[in-house]
Amino acid sequence: MSDLTTHAHVIPKTFYEVSAPSDFTPAPSPLPENVYIKASVPFPTLLDDLSTSEQADCLLGEAHIYERLAAHPHPHICEHYGYAGRDGLLTGLCLKKYRKSLYDAVNDGDEFDEDAVLSGVRSGLDHMHSMGLVHGDVSPSNIMLESQTIAVIVDFDSCLEIGSEVLLKGGTPPWTNESDVAQVISDFYALNKIKEWLREKRGKDTNGGVAAPV
Repeated sequence: MSDLTTHAHVIPKTFYEVSAPSDFTPAPSPLPENVYIKASVPFPTLLDDLSTSEQADCLLGEAHIYERLAAHPHPHICEHYGYAGRDGLLTGLCLKKYRKSLYDAVNDGDEFDEDAVLSGVRSGLDHMHSMGLVHGDVSPSNIMLESQTIAVIVDFDSCLEIGSEVLLKGGTPPWTNESDVAQVISDFYALNKIKEWLREKRGKDTNGGVAAPV
């Protein structure tokens, strides 16, 4: 018997799938052509205790955020079509698929309007904050470019109510101030780090107006 077989684990569905709440929006059928399905895939680092529903809870938490945001849409926040399901379970989130992340666009040398991108992200964050939410993981990989001037914020599995304790997934270094509490200033800290990163990578002065209000 190989080592792989010896150390294999049977992963219960309860670890990574959860019942879909009745008030959630199911994705349309057929799905739009330009769609990305974010599914819950068990991470090896979480396999020590398969009796938990940690991965499923993370997907459900993000689904709740998308449902809330979808009720108050904003042009710089990811469009949510609804949830993907099977046998009464929530198996994924159906989201609009965007062209490329800001991280990839910068590394590929793409041309885009930095001021417009930063301003758009700031607008999206302001909208979330007005709803009492903190994104919690603003980074170049979580900002998608729909065009050279339109940026869209994605990935809400770290999103929390303002003032909530950060227990599971927080921000991504070096874009995070590693706060233990969900704060508006954490999102602005990340956005200013992105502004500095753009200046270093592209050798331009990006003013963008993203500093947090004093």
